[in-house]
Amino acid sequence: MTHVIPSGGLTPQTLELLERQVLTELSDGLTPADRDALGLFVHDLPGAFLVTLTRYPQVLDFNRTINLGVTEPATDEAIEGLRTRARALGLPNVMVGLVPGVQPDDLGNRLLGLGARPARAWMQVWREAASVPQASPDVQVRQVMPDEYATFGSVMLRGFSMPPDLEPMTRAVSGRPGWTDYLAWIGGVAVACASLYVHGGYGWLGNATTLPEWRRHGAQSALITRRITDAARAGAHTVFTQVAEEVPDKPNPSEHNMRRAGFRTAYRRDHLILPTGLVH
Repeated sequence: MTHVIPSGGLTPQTLELLERQVLTELSDGLTPADRDALGLFVHDLPGAFLVTLTRYPQVLDFNRTINLGVTEPATDEAIEGLRTRARALGLPNVMVGLVPGVQPDDLGNRLLGLGARPARAWMQVWREAASVPQASPDVQVRQVMPDEYATFGSVMLRGFSMPPDLEPMTRAVSGRPGWTDYLAWIGGVAVACASLYVHGGYGWLGNATTLPEWRRHGAQSALITRRITDAARAGAHTVFTQVAEEVPDKPNPSEHNMRRAGFRTAYRRDHLILPTGLVH
C-alpha cells in the first residue's frame, strides 16, 4: 500500500509518513506466512501508526509508534487505544516517538504520567540528492544480483547480529519498485550491505551494516555516496535516514558517516517507552 506524502518539505509530517512507507514496504514484501510468523505489521490506529515485530517484543526499534500527535492531536482515547492494541498483540512495552510540534503540547508529560520512561533519541538527517564522488577506491559497490541475495542476507544478519529466523526480512524488498540493494566488496569479499528506497522525490537510506572484522575500512562511506548518487539519478531531490543520537557512553559511527557525507539534522525525535499494562 502506498501512502500519499504531503507537500511541505522536511517537516515531521512528511518524514514520519515516509518512514512509515518504508516499513510498510518491508512488511508487504514478506510472504504472508513469514509476516505472520514474525508479527511484522504496520497497524493503522486513530491518530498514529503502530509498527510491530511481535516475535521479538523486546526489540523496540520495531515495536514502536510513528506519527502520534503529528497529523492530529493525540487524545486520551487514542493513547489508550494504542496501549490496548499493543497489549492484545503481546507487547509489554511500546516505544513512542515524539517530534517537534507534537500535539498536545503536554503529550510527553501525559505519557510519563502513565509510567513511560525516556529512551535514546533518534535524529532524522537529510541532504540534497546529487552526484558525488566515490568515497574509497579500495571499495567496490555494486547492486545485488538475484543470485547474490544469500550473500546479502548473510552480511546483514551477521552485521546486525540478527537471529537466523529474521532472514526473510533481508530479502523482503528484493525486486519491489523503488528499491535497490547493494553490497560493498573489498578484495573480492562482500564486507557490507545497504539499501536505497526512492519514493515521491525522496530517497531513504537504510539496511546499512558492515561485518565486524571489516569495519573502519570505508565500506559504509562508499555505500552512502553510491546511494546518494543513485537516488539523484532516480529522480530524488532529497535523501534522508534515521540515526540514533550519539551520547557520551554510546558513540554512533553511523551518525559520523552521515555527517561526513553532508547530512544535516531535520529534527530530533525523542522516545519514551510506554508500558501497555500487559500482565504475564
